[in-house]
Order: sequence, then structure tokens, then C-alpha cells
Amino acid sequence: MSRESSIGLALLVLASACGRAAPPDRFKNPDFSRTDAVTSICAGPNTVPGIDVSSWQGSIDWNAVAGGGYKFAIARINDGTFNDPDFAANWSGIQSAGLIRGAYQFFEPGDDATWQANVVVNAVGQLGAGDLPVTLDVETATPTFDEIATWSSIVQQGTGKTPMIYTAWGEWNAWIPGGGFEGNPLWVANYGVSCPGMPANWSSWVFWQYGGGGVPGISGSVDLDLFNGTIDDLNNFAGAVNANGCSTTQVNNCGAYGCACADNQCNGGFCPGTGCNATITGNCAAFGCQCVDGQCNGGFCPGGGCTAKEQNDCAQYGCQCVDHQCNGGFCAGSGCTAKEITDCGNYGVNCVDHQCAGGFGPGSGCTAKETLDCQNTGCGCVDHACSGGSCQGSGCTARETLDCSDGGGSCSMGGCVAPATTSTTTSSSTSTSTSTSTSTSTSTSTSTSTSTSTSTSTTSTSTSGTSLTSTASSSSSGASSTGTTGAASTSEGTTASTGTHGSTGTSSSSGSTITASSSSAGSTSSGSAPPKGGCGCNSADASSGLGLLGIALAVLARRRRR
Repeated sequence: MSRESSIGLALLVLASACGRAAPPDRFKNPDFSRTDAVTSICAGPNTVPGIDVSSWQGSIDWNAVAGGGYKFAIARINDGTFNDPDFAANWSGIQSAGLIRGAYQFFEPGDDATWQANVVVNAVGQLGAGDLPVTLDVETATPTFDEIATWSSIVQQGTGKTPMIYTAWGEWNAWIPGGGFEGNPLWVANYGVSCPGMPANWSSWVFWQYGGGGVPGISGSVDLDLFNGTIDDLNNFAGAVNANGCSTTQVNNCGAYGCACADNQCNGGFCPGTGCNATITGNCAAFGCQCVDGQCNGGFCPGGGCTAKEQNDCAQYGCQCVDHQCNGGFCAGSGCTAKEITDCGNYGVNCVDHQCAGGFGPGSGCTAKETLDCQNTGCGCVDHACSGGSCQGSGCTARETLDCSDGGGSCSMGGCVAPATTSTTTSSSTSTSTSTSTSTSTSTSTSTSTSTSTSTSTTSTSTSGTSLTSTASSSSSGASSTGTTGAASTSEGTTASTGTHGSTGTSSSSGSTITASSSSAGSTSSGSAPPKGGCGCNSADASSGLGLLGIALAVLARRRRR
């Protein structure tokens, strides 16, 4: 992967013929281009492009490499006693550009394997999330099984990941015919083929170095590689974790149970927990939000602030869930997040169970619990407070009040009340009745009787809004008689008249007058029913009735004379 060579013309011709660029500026063992492998394994339906580099490439613009669509890069640590001067810059640059990074050591058989392994451990330390396992580049001289085993054991322990082995099938089969390293991931080199040949005892490959070419951000050519899988597979292989501290594999494993993942544990979703690690929870809290399943949610952020499990648990009690707590419905609280309350308030509306309600909007503005609590005290509930009934207030929201007002009525306990009815009746009638009678008799008597009665009644402002005013007046005056035995009698009664009754000697009479009067003028009524206590009659009926009253009074006066 990294040595100069005076040979390469044959490789260049072969690679060009197969549509692949030749490896750049370095020795590539001719065995890497063999096409007669006994077993070849092609790439799967998805592959991810990447590169491997050394000081041969000089200074590299890693952001440009990432911009070119490459997703991983593997940098050389050393070649025997030669430490690559660009490794430190490449190691940090790869990560800074957001690429999956890896490192390899060009192994020198015959040199102390333990020493070489420690060079690797000192260079990378314990590998972290997003770091590929370190690779042992086996492509020269004749390595032994024991050398490779010693190196692999030390590096695995020192870096925390089982190292990969880079080789070509022809040489490996010659050097390690019995196998024994199938547990180490394989990075196979094979140019000019559509499917790489497999070294003995491996049944799959993870990376394939298939040739070389130009890449943005690098001067000259560079080795080109493929990862056998999707980008998620690559992240998983590298132990890359998302912002919530979970690898792709763990996310998928938890997802199979309907759960989220936090810190590589099933958490949130339909599993216990919020689904967030401490870092994301803190970041969300800085914006006044909760965190749910790795996302800022609830509080002043969109969403209810609850996981699926929390929502289901609260629903069993007839409640909503707000910011990881049962709230609203038949539980205490409005059932709304701070954002929902603010959003509804901007329109003059309250918030109930994640919905705008009450105020100038539809609904009472109360949760089921608030409504029941108020009903138990004989009250209605409006905008999260008891109102109406036995409590202060109308029991109506602002919208209900306006709707009733538009219809000319008022609002009480959420319903409209019809406007009050007002009726005013004023009656006045005048009737004068005079009765005159004459009689003659053998005896003479004289009597005088005067009677006056006045009655006034006024009734006003009834509960039905009816006002009635009535005035009636009647008078009877001047009854006089003088008579003798033997008689003649004359009686006369007229309306609006004056009469005398008298008797003198044989045939005279004088002085009997009865007058009854009532006055009626003007009637004003509002409403469909007649005034309470009224007779329901017209003015002609009233005059007739009062005429009868005058006759009754005359009869009464005569009885009193007797």
C-alpha cells in the first residue's frame, strides 16, 4: 500500500484495460492484480466510497474530500521504524471533516511484533465511536502466524477493537495456508476485477481496495476503496453513535421493540425513559424544552413532551400527557405545554388538552376534571375556573357572551337567555249616568241622600315586564224626594246626563241624582299576552260595563232609603 516500485508498467496496462486507474506512485505487489482466484465474492447492492492515504499524498484538504462524496479514510501510522510525518494531521483532519476514520500500520515481518503493536496503540489509544479498527497491512516478506497473532492480541487490547487485516488472496494463501484469523475483519486488495478474490478461510470482506485515481482535495492519485454495505452499516461497523449516544445497530435493535435509544440503551418510545441522554436533555432545556426520543419536544418547543409509553400510561387514567407528566383530562393541569398555552393565548383563547378552547374560541376552556370539580359545587366551569350557578360569574366564555349579545340576549351557564318583555297600559274612561223618577202619592216625604265614592288602583312593573295603570271614578249625589199618597212614577236614565227626582202634592217630584264616571284614554302594550290582571276587553266594553255600575249604585241607594 505504500512502497515505491520500479515495476508497475504491467499493472498500469492491466488496470487501464479493466477500467481502473493504477495505484499511484508506489509499489503494488503483482499478486494484488491476479485474476485467477479460486473464490471471488462480489460487493452487495450497496457500497460506500472511501480512500486510504499516507505521506505520499502530502497535505490534504479533508473538507474537500468529504465534499467529493467520500465517507471514510484510512491513514498510515508507520512503516517499520519510519513514522509517517502526516499521520497526526490526517488522523484529526479526517474526523474534523465528518468522515469515518481509520489507521493502518505497514507490517515488517522480522521486526519485533510487540514493538510494532505498541507503536499503533501509542498512536491511536482507545478507539472511540466513529473510529474503524486499526489495520495490519500484510503485503511483504514472509510473516508468520505467531507474529500476526501477537500483534493482533496487543492491538485489540490496547485499542478496544479487533483489528482488521489487509492482504491479497495469493500471498496470504502462500504465507498463512492454514488460516486462523477469520475473526479479524478483512480488507482485501485486488485490482482489475469485478469481484475480489478471497484469501483462504474468509467468507466475506468488509473493505475492498480496487484501484486508484484522483480525489478532490488531494494532489495526484490516491488509493480508492469501497465499504461493503450502506452508510448505516459503515457507521455501525465503526461504532459511530448519534447525538443520543447510540450506534446504528443499537438504534435498530431498540426500534424493533418500538423504543428509542439513549446511551446505547433502549429508552423512550414504548420503553421506560425519555429517550434522551443527558447531553441532549441539557441542550433542549437551554431552550425551555423537554427532550423526547432524542428530540427537543414539549415545553416551549412543538410537541407534547411525552414518549409513546407516557402517553399510553396517562390515557389509562383518562388524562393527557405534558412534559413527561400526566396532565389535563381527568388529571390536574390544563393538558397543554407552555408553547401551546402561549400560541392559544395569542388568539384570546385558553388551552385544554393540547387544543385551543374557551375564551374567544369554541369550548368551555376547562378539562374534564375541572368541569367535574366545579359541578360538584353547583357551578359551571369557564376557562379553567368555576363560574356561574352558585359561583360568581355568568358561567359563559367570552365567545358565548358575544354570541348571545348578538342575538339581543344575555348568557348564563353557557346558554342564551331571551331578552326581557316590557308592557305599559294606561286606561281612562268617563261615564255619567243620571236616573230621574217621578211619583205622586197621598203622603209627602222628603229625603236627601248624597253619596260619593272614588277608587284608584295602580299596578306597575311586574316580573313579566308588564306595567298597568288604571283609574276609575264613580260618584252619586243629590237624592231628594217629597211625595203624597197616590202616585205617578217616571224613571229615566241616560249616559252623560243630569237627572232630578221630586214629588210635591199630587204629582211633583224633585231631586234624585246619581252620577257615575270613569275615564279611559291611551293604551300602550308590548308583548303578546294581555296585561296581567286585565280584562282583555275593548273600550266600548268598558263603557258598557261602567254604565251597569251606575245602575247598580242607584239600586243600592234606593235600598238604603228604605
